[in-house]
Amino acid sequence: MIEDFMLVANECAARFGMDNNLPFVYRIHEEPSDEKLESLREALVKLNVQYKLGEKACPGDMSEILKAAKGTDIDLIMNNIVLRSMSKARYSTEPVGHFGLALEDYAHFTSPIRRYPDLTIHRIMSAFLSGSSAEECATKFNKFVYASADQSTKTELTAMQVERSCEDCYKAEYMNAHIGEEFQGTVVSAVEFGLFIALPDTCEGLLHTDNMPDGEYVCDDMVSLKNLTNGMEYRVGDPIRVKVINANVNSGKIDFALADED
Repeated sequence: MIEDFMLVANECAARFGMDNNLPFVYRIHEEPSDEKLESLREALVKLNVQYKLGEKACPGDMSEILKAAKGTDIDLIMNNIVLRSMSKARYSTEPVGHFGLALEDYAHFTSPIRRYPDLTIHRIMSAFLSGSSAEECATKFNKFVYASADQSTKTELTAMQVERSCEDCYKAEYMNAHIGEEFQGTVVSAVEFGLFIALPDTCEGLLHTDNMPDGEYVCDDMVSLKNLTNGMEYRVGDPIRVKVINANVNSGKIDFALADED
């Protein structure tokens, strides 16, 4: 309920800026590009997932794809694939809408984790409500909103990268106490040099081809890795049992080998 109130406040703030022709900072999320949509279609075909995607995607299409995969072996993988197909949300002075939230008007008026964009539009709205005209606000804030949108986007990306790095380091620290132990995992991604395996505890690591049976490996667009020598194929969503062989806390990287029984 609180989240719904926050979204409504954000929508109302964005409409207030547009209706009064004020310089503003909007939170935007553009439609997926044609290239990303085509990659998504190819991945869905390879994973045998039924889908409905027109030339232009809509949020409802993405939601239906995720619903179709929910509760299956590829639930986590489909979330990652759909997420990769999305554009990056950012801040802009132009109100182009938010694709992910299916909202035409959106700004961060009340956001506990993004204070600077909030404060930016608080300043502008306060000036306008205190008696400044839209023209006076434009003179005062036109340059400011461009700088604020750019700075907010850059610092958000930096914060996200730092957060992910910290999480990786903590997960590696946790797995460092389990070197030599075996776990049941799931293939979440395939690359030329191996497989990325996710454990039920959300820790993720690399099963390098060096730690797999000898042979010539070929990757099929992050969906499968095939050993041409023995015909063995590993696909995203496949269960796999692995052994922890290394966990580097400084780099946040975890390395697996195939469990003895595999």
